[in-house]
Parts: sequence; structure tokens; C-alpha cells
Amino acid sequence: MHYGYTKKLMNVTLKLPDDLVFNARHLALDEQVSLSGLVRELLNKKLEEKKNSSPKPLCWIDVFSGDANDPFLEYDLPLEDRKTIPNRDFSFDAEIK
Repeated sequence: MHYGYTKKLMNVTLKLPDDLVFNARHLALDEQVSLSGLVRELLNKKLEEKKNSSPKPLCWIDVFSGDANDPFLEYDLPLEDRKTIPNRDFSFDAEIK
């Protein structure tokens, strides 16, 4: 797959293991693309897969509910309104009894 980019391209320096670069260059040669073109294709493919995958649960409730994809699942957590809770004294000078 070749891209006819009209966008401005950014130079990026990557630190990769020698064997990975060696194998990537050979793969790029086999596919008749530059190393930059190969990296661009692989990044685009990975980002597209991520975009099309199901979203990860957003909070622990979704993780433990067993059905994070149910849009009609409602949670009724017993949370008090903070405005109705009286202020508590958090002094550190309390006597130990």
C-alpha cells in the first residue's frame, strides 16, 4: 500500500534494537516500500484496529459488572450527597482513650 501524502511529514528518531531494524528493512524490501513507508503502514493499521475495537471499560464498576457493553445497565450506588454530610473535625490533637 503506497500513500500519496500531501500532508507535511515529521522526522522522528526512534531507538530500536539492531535485529528489529535489520528484519524490518528486509521486510520493507520484500514489500517494495521504504522503511518509513513500512512503519507508516504498520502504525496506520494498528491505529485503525484500535479505532474499530470495542472500547475498554471506563471504570471498575464496568469491569466487575460482567456486562460493560449493556447501554441499559444502570448502577444504583448508595452515595450520600456531600452537601448533606456535616463537616468532620480532622484535628490531630485528639486524646487517646
